[in-house]
Amino acid sequence: MRRKSVIEGNAPSSDLMHDRAREAGSELRKALIGLASGSIGLMLVVFVSTNELDYTGIQLFIIALTVLSHAATVLCGLFAWGADAQRNYFWALELDASYAEYEKRNSQSRSRKQKQMHIADKAARYSFILGVVLIAGFVLLRLTFA
Repeated sequence: MRRKSVIEGNAPSSDLMHDRAREAGSELRKALIGLASGSIGLMLVVFVSTNELDYTGIQLFIIALTVLSHAATVLCGLFAWGADAQRNYFWALELDASYAEYEKRNSQSRSRKQKQMHIADKAARYSFILGVVLIAGFVLLRLTFA
């Protein structure tokens, strides 16, 4: 059986796709915050519970960068959540008020919060990836020089 094409009218609505994209972004943000904060906690448990502190200077530097990177991920994720909440608030104001009334209040707040949220989300992803690369480098250094 032949599938209908987008032109023939079997495409999902744009609202549905926006909702899916928003939900996926929110789930990614939750996952990054959870993984980053969990990895910081796990690293703390490992380093506090071990009596061996024979780390080289480069290994300690990598550990510090990893913790800072994952802390930045958590902070950026929380900032993005806050910006998303404020963006939705301004969006609700826009929907509740007449357009002229909304223009008087602050016409650029919603778009500014949207940009802040996107920047914070990207920064969270990149800092998390950096932390993963750093911890992989630490493990390789530890295995190589053990």
